[in-house]
Amino acid sequence: HRERGQADGQYLSQFSAQSGRHEDISYIQLKYPAHILKGKIVLVDTPGVSDLDEQRAEITYGFLLQADAVIFLLDATAPVKKTEKEFLLKRVLPQGIQQIIFVANKADNLDEEENEDYEDCLRQRLKKVFGDKVELFLVSSRMALHGREHGKEQLLAESGLPALEARMMELFASGQREYIKIIRLEDRCRRLVQQLIRRCQSGQTLASL
Repeated sequence: HRERGQADGQYLSQFSAQSGRHEDISYIQLKYPAHILKGKIVLVDTPGVSDLDEQRAEITYGFLLQADAVIFLLDATAPVKKTEKEFLLKRVLPQGIQQIIFVANKADNLDEEENEDYEDCLRQRLKKVFGDKVELFLVSSRMALHGREHGKEQLLAESGLPALEARMMELFASGQREYIKIIRLEDRCRRLVQQLIRRCQSGQTLASL
């Protein structure tokens, strides 16, 4: 059944892991008049890869089938764990999802001198695994929050969040979304044909034996 309520801390706290009710919850839908949600955009925040149990994993995989793009959040201090790499290779890419935006949060925890070298190094590591179309943004959500709360535009700009938001708005524009769907359908069809060919080849090999 569905339950409605106000999106405040007191109401939402009953759905936390500590409340004991979280096992019965499929998802929580929040509505907010944000500019980034215009044009029927829906942002889905799924559990972290390392936090997935069997039930929540199936929910996450179900949303992947409907996703036009994936924004994959990394920890800048410990990026691309083995579980994250396997999740992307085995679950995301086979769905034909071409648009994966990597966001390395906690960038403010990096030394200023190593920041640029770190970004280049991480981008190269991602490209080796996921190809040349990797998009990477270094972000400090703490700086962005402080900048918005106190009207500090310079701090907000330095947080990296405005650049990420601008890319998301460009990506989710209506014309671009239709193009993404066509490319994704082509990729899924190509993968299905390749699987069929491999099965036929295996059948031929078995028959000859």
